[in-house]
Amino acid sequence: MRKTFFSVKWAIFGKLAVMFVVLMLVAATASYVYTQRFFVAQRLDARLALKQHFSQLVNNYADRFSTQSAMFANHLSVLISEQADDGRDVRRVLEKYWELALNSEPDKLVYFYAHSGELLASFGQLSYDADQHELPRALLENFLLSLESKPSFDCAPVCRIYDTHPIWLNDRLAGVVVVSSTLDAVIRELKEATGLEVAIISELSNISVPIRETVLRLAQSGYYFSAASDALRLNSLLAQLELPGPEAPVLVYEDNTAYELIFHDAAYRYGALPFALLILEPVQAQMDTMERFWTSLIYTSSTLVFFCAIATVYWLNEPFSRLRKIALTIPLLADKAFAEIRSTIGPVAADPFDNELTLLHRSTLEVSHRLEQLESEVAKSTDTLRYLAHHDPLTQLLSRDRFRELVSERLSLRMPGIFCFIDLRHFKLLNDTFGHLAGDQVLLHFAKLLKQQFGEDALITRFGGDEFAMLLEMPLSEVKKRLTDVQSAAGAGFFIAGNSVHSAGFSAGLVPFDLWEGGFERLVHCADSAMFEIKREGQAFLRVYQGDEQMLPLLQATVDWKRSIERALKEDRFIVNYQPIRSVEDGTIVSFEALCRMVADDETIISPAQFIPYAEQSGVANSIDRWVVREVCQNINRIHHSYPGVKININLSAASFNDRDIAGFLGSVFEATKAPPECIVFEITETAAIRDLNLSRRSAQAITELGSKLALDDFGSGHGAFVYLSEFPVDLIKIDPSFVTGAFDNSAKRRILASIQQLCSSLSKTSVAEGVEDDKTLAMVKSMGFDMVQGYYTGKPGTIDDLLALRSAGDW
Repeated sequence: MRKTFFSVKWAIFGKLAVMFVVLMLVAATASYVYTQRFFVAQRLDARLALKQHFSQLVNNYADRFSTQSAMFANHLSVLISEQADDGRDVRRVLEKYWELALNSEPDKLVYFYAHSGELLASFGQLSYDADQHELPRALLENFLLSLESKPSFDCAPVCRIYDTHPIWLNDRLAGVVVVSSTLDAVIRELKEATGLEVAIISELSNISVPIRETVLRLAQSGYYFSAASDALRLNSLLAQLELPGPEAPVLVYEDNTAYELIFHDAAYRYGALPFALLILEPVQAQMDTMERFWTSLIYTSSTLVFFCAIATVYWLNEPFSRLRKIALTIPLLADKAFAEIRSTIGPVAADPFDNELTLLHRSTLEVSHRLEQLESEVAKSTDTLRYLAHHDPLTQLLSRDRFRELVSERLSLRMPGIFCFIDLRHFKLLNDTFGHLAGDQVLLHFAKLLKQQFGEDALITRFGGDEFAMLLEMPLSEVKKRLTDVQSAAGAGFFIAGNSVHSAGFSAGLVPFDLWEGGFERLVHCADSAMFEIKREGQAFLRVYQGDEQMLPLLQATVDWKRSIERALKEDRFIVNYQPIRSVEDGTIVSFEALCRMVADDETIISPAQFIPYAEQSGVANSIDRWVVREVCQNINRIHHSYPGVKININLSAASFNDRDIAGFLGSVFEATKAPPECIVFEITETAAIRDLNLSRRSAQAITELGSKLALDDFGSGHGAFVYLSEFPVDLIKIDPSFVTGAFDNSAKRRILASIQQLCSSLSKTSVAEGVEDDKTLAMVKSMGFDMVQGYYTGKPGTIDDLLALRSAGDW
């Protein structure tokens, strides 16, 4: 056997290694993500602290500037009141104290307006080309409207702070002073507080005048510096970027050092500001820390995975080696090399810590011992199995398939012989009545009779449940004689369990063949046809197939109808129509006759006149009757809901009426469906009644004892009706339609019909005239004294839904 290195051991080791690597990567990634998020959170906190500090600086600076401006305005008011004759001497006073006004701030601007809005004096100059009086005049106009002083900012293009204060002279408004300064002080304070490079930037859309060289635009960014701690350095770093906007961190590099650009706006108490803060913060140290952490994490995880893999290989090597040996012995079981198996794996020692591998080891040895024992037992059982494959397990006769093979072989050799097909009578009734054990005993005794008569070497098979077949090589007369002996012995009965006697009558179809041209199925079909002809005639038990081509279509039709009916019963393709039977006196519905219909494969409805004769010939009429009984009993309570107390007439075939178990079957159905027996009327023909007079009397008595009534159907159509009319407890007599149809125009029929009615009256039987198709016939039978009528004129057959719908509509 070829031994491969890449066994399940190495496959599992490989998968474990992959699993360890994946787990390591997942753990490392999770740790890195967590640390990265922690770093980001720290950076967010730092940026928020810077933003708050910047906002505080802006607001503090605005407050200081407003206080200084107010003190300057108050001091100026005193100077003017002391040294100026009127407001127009303000410039003389301001020029004298210009140093005081500038307060050592060269970027400070001062504007003095009369209360009328006229500019009286201004000091200082903007560092860029612009109308330096435009904004102060606007601030003056707003102040004169509200007389409210509050600092404001303007960044067109350099950010400056402005504040407006009144100049009072002798308790009257002598003028307004507007003071302005840059935000360089804010930048200096923020740099001193943080040690970072900072700048104030504004949007380019705020610029209304040309930019001088001191105003540095950020390349392609849409922003420019209004003030900066180191504008040249910041510009060199930012010139390479296209910035996304405020509040967005961006990394830039200088001399292999990473810096984070932070944009912040300030929360100003007097409203929105036209500028934002740009901070350049070095983050290289934090990034180096993150890189060292990631490298250390990868190294530690890899080392841990490596040692875990080594430990796993060490711990699993021994059990996997054992598993490999066991796996290599499994194919030896198929080769039946039991000794080699025992030498390969050997016995397993007792271990208090047994595991699945030890159990597998022991089980392999156990299977080896069991298979070795089974090998010898199988050898002994082979002949038995071969015998069972060719014989029926109950009767020990040939099996059907083996019989077919042997007969087909003889047919191919053109050997002459006689094919016999046998069907036991009433076997299903015996099975249903006394149980399958009794039925099996009958089959055993009958098979024994056949072997006694025809010899142990005859080809005899149990062809079906109650069917037997034989292939005989003897004269036809001898076959008939021996079958007659079998019939006599079987008819005498067998003593079976409980000392009860069960007879086994049968029908046999014989087919002599010599140079047979057809196959086995053709042979069976011809024998089956001869046997059905026996059932159709109802006399002899034996018939020889003569090859009558005129009879064959009829027999074939019988066989085909039998199969169609059996399939329809199995598939529940029967329906019941109900035709009303009315009282002649008042026309009320007294009962319904249940008429069976068969549904064909193409959903068309087949009349009982088409299939009932074949059902009676082929022996399946009893099954149809039982189906109708169950169907009616299941629906009678539903019918009584709309037709209280109405009776239902059910037709029974001769086979059903003479069934020894008919009373037991009806009683079980009544009990199961809760159907009232007194509302069921069973119709039988006189042919069925006289078929077996003694059995018919017992059946009639049993049915009436259940509470149901009997009706004699098609009265006058058979023979002997007048003789046997008093022999049965019938309550109704239904006149055959042939006497009623056309009787209005036929005097002879009218006299016969009147005589029948008089006979029924004299016997106190209820008379029913069938075949009433027009009003003239209805009037005639009414005048004759008939009790009930039935026909298309008084009511057509319909389904249960039809008759319930007619009742709801008030038509019936």
